[in-house]
Amino acid sequence: MMRDMKQIRFVVVLGIVLGISVLASCSSTAGRVTSNVSAGTPDDPFSFVVLSYQDVLKRYGPTFMVNPYIAASSSIMPVYNDYIVLQLNFNLSEKSKVMLLRAEASDDRGKVYAAYMTREKFSEFAMQQSPEQANNALKQNKIDWYYLPNPILTVDQGRHSYLIVMVGQHPIPDTATIHVALSINDRATSYDVPVPLSTN
Repeated sequence: MMRDMKQIRFVVVLGIVLGISVLASCSSTAGRVTSNVSAGTPDDPFSFVVLSYQDVLKRYGPTFMVNPYIAASSSIMPVYNDYIVLQLNFNLSEKSKVMLLRAEASDDRGKVYAAYMTREKFSEFAMQQSPEQANNALKQNKIDWYYLPNPILTVDQGRHSYLIVMVGQHPIPDTATIHVALSINDRATSYDVPVPLSTN
């Protein structure tokens, strides 16, 4: 009897998880990055790309259950957070000390709508988005593999890329601006670009 109850409970939980996964792809596009936006060029020592929602899906997985870089959402659950995923690109002539000084989205009065999370904090946050341990292990691997290890680090000579995620409460207004400031061997570079969000 106990065994049957455990099996029934497992099937119910699995059905809920699968239902949320399927419905996640049907939820509103409001607050999602609609197109890739670049700052700088690939030949610069530092540049970045704001990845579109569709690119994040294609590269890292189709739902929030397996993809840590998209916020949890579905047609049966409210949307609490929006993510802005940045790919930081380095093209370095020598091994260099890199410091991420600022990564956030704010309005023209300085109100911050979304801010960068360190890898450790983002990992903890992402693991709370679903209860499935096997999926969480997969998501953790994707964070460990792609996410910027620390805001202060040494980057080897050549071309290297890392992801960072700015997390904010839903909805982030499309009037916000992304601010990124970074120093390479104590020489600072900063960019300000509009947030390419859907307001549907």
